[in-house]
Amino acid sequence: MNGMSEILEQIAGQTGLNSGQIIIGSLALLLIILLILVAFMGYFRILAHIASFAYPVARVRALGNPFVREEELAALAESHTLHELREKIQDHGFDMKLEEAAPLQDLDQVLDRYYLHEWSLFLDSVPDSIRPFFTAFRSLPESEQLKTAIRGRHAGLHPDIIRSRMIPVGIVTPELIDGCAHSEKVDDIVSLLQETIYGKALAESLPHYHEQGSTLPLERALDLTTLQEINHSRTRIDNLLAGPVREFCGIYTDITNILTVLRARTEGIDPAEASLSIVSGGAFYEDWRMRQLLETPTIPEILHQLSGTEYFDAISAAIPLYEETASVHPLEHELERYLLKKVGILSSTYHLTGGPLIRFIVARFIEIRNLRVLIHAFHGRMPIAAVSGELVTEGGIG
Repeated sequence: MNGMSEILEQIAGQTGLNSGQIIIGSLALLLIILLILVAFMGYFRILAHIASFAYPVARVRALGNPFVREEELAALAESHTLHELREKIQDHGFDMKLEEAAPLQDLDQVLDRYYLHEWSLFLDSVPDSIRPFFTAFRSLPESEQLKTAIRGRHAGLHPDIIRSRMIPVGIVTPELIDGCAHSEKVDDIVSLLQETIYGKALAESLPHYHEQGSTLPLERALDLTTLQEINHSRTRIDNLLAGPVREFCGIYTDITNILTVLRARTEGIDPAEASLSIVSGGAFYEDWRMRQLLETPTIPEILHQLSGTEYFDAISAAIPLYEETASVHPLEHELERYLLKKVGILSSTYHLTGGPLIRFIVARFIEIRNLRVLIHAFHGRMPIAAVSGELVTEGGIG
């Protein structure tokens, strides 16, 4: 202590400051140094995140999404046979074995297996910092496989048929598929899933399944769980990376809720029942507003309620087609095009982190759907012009 006092007295003598002032000044300098270090640590953290995204972003950019581009789909549509179509698809790196003589169900399986294989490779490449979102988003194809199991068991299909129609993805392992296939009743499948994210919602919907004699309550429970899981995933993402995830979740929730309203009104589903499928977390619409729309008597009135929003602008071009056909499919397709446009904006805005990854996997799903439309048309010998409106592209109606 005596040594320190002597040092302070020497400094005080040289600077004209007393020892108390010197201590305060030293502490202030130390605080400034600490703040600079914290700032630099935050900066290095950002750089570390960007570095971790470099490979996966480069990978998806290299793979690309050719079949959401009008010109590429137009080239596919000029094919004369399914064999020629397959060759053009394979030229873009899509390794699919589409046999011309295969039943349509087998061709659908080829598409589904390819997409789920892509999912596996994609999820292996994404950084851990954003993985919770993509793991949650994978629940979409997971839930579709579970619906296949539930529908198959409800219909009394043979275990071999159920097994052949299911594809492993996420929690849907070969062991779970085997368990679902050999379940004696739908209740057993629900029991198998009790420890998963779907367990609670399925168990709560099981009495409604028995009351209605329909799988719809269970399918709705799966859809609801999936959307809730996707929305909840944004809370598990580092704030530095949450921007594209948060924006996507809000838009996706709005679109899903709007589609629920449109389909419920078209199919005459009771508003109280349909409201069970509405989820909170939309970018522009609170869940109560969506439930309010369910009470609106007609589709034109619902569309009028949407006017002034980007969603109305997106579907306005399809309203005459809806009025002509009384089908909501044209409106659904325009909302899908809007979603594709929005993920493209996210990809440009957050181009060094999650934006390109979100765009890739959403666009890949739409690509598979586009290919399915074309393959079905070729298989059924339908003119491509008859299905062109079902193709979802970056540039609008194909």
